[in-house]
Amino acid sequence: FFNNPSPSHSLVTRCAVPFEKLGTHISKVVFFPGNHDPIFRNESPFSAFAAGTRTSGKGMILVTADQPFFDEQFKAVYCAWSKGEIPKAPAPDWDFFGHVQVRDWEKFTDKGWSLTELEKLGYRKYYFGDFHPHIDQGKFVSVGTFGASDFGDEGLKSGYVVANDYGSFSRFILNYPVFKTANLYLPEVFNKWEDHAFAEWVSGEIIRVRLHGKDRDLTDENTELIRKAINEFKPLRLSIDKIYQQEEQTEKKPLLSMTEIIEKHWNSWPEVAQVAYAKLQEEQRA
Repeated sequence: FFNNPSPSHSLVTRCAVPFEKLGTHISKVVFFPGNHDPIFRNESPFSAFAAGTRTSGKGMILVTADQPFFDEQFKAVYCAWSKGEIPKAPAPDWDFFGHVQVRDWEKFTDKGWSLTELEKLGYRKYYFGDFHPHIDQGKFVSVGTFGASDFGDEGLKSGYVVANDYGSFSRFILNYPVFKTANLYLPEVFNKWEDHAFAEWVSGEIIRVRLHGKDRDLTDENTELIRKAINEFKPLRLSIDKIYQQEEQTEKKPLLSMTEIIEKHWNSWPEVAQVAYAKLQEEQRA
């Protein structure tokens, strides 16, 4: 629901329940929003946070973009998504948790922070949101997506990180569907359909098939056959995109005149034939 800028009343009410349970069973919970999370409580999913927690006395803390939270108990600094400054570590044994864009991990961007700049802040360990793949780069950790949402997260396994007091962590993989793309080619795919590895690869996942073929092969009937066959492997969701290949065109050679044919094969003619043809041409010219 964090991606929904204007959730319904029923959605807010339903999503308030886990916040309430967290506040009841855990002594301290800190939320620091990312760049997909609206911050206006009166019209955003954080209405669910407010409804579920009711008071900050329950130990539920919502970190805003302009105010990091310094946790003396766990020696950690929590930062919400912000384009502003990031505070320096109060001491070398503090850890940093934040939704921060790390440009070393992304292609073609000069936005965000470099790992060199972040290291100068002086934390023992850095845990980042924003970048969806999980990365363990020693001092720097991308937590990774908690729930892949589209094919931009293709191939990523959803999970979460549990950090301890000693600067190390464990990552736990969730039983959550993975977005996958398969390229299949007609008509070859019909000749090798019994593929148990493919069946296991498809089962329970969100599958996008790119079906390649010529116009005569990519019929509705063949597409439906492929759909039914893949559905036998029980994907969670299946979509098929047709990729049309150009028909092979036989090069049409121009017709040759009789004179051009004779000249092309002249050297292969026997001498007597060459003399006879030359005499015939002289008579025609006369």
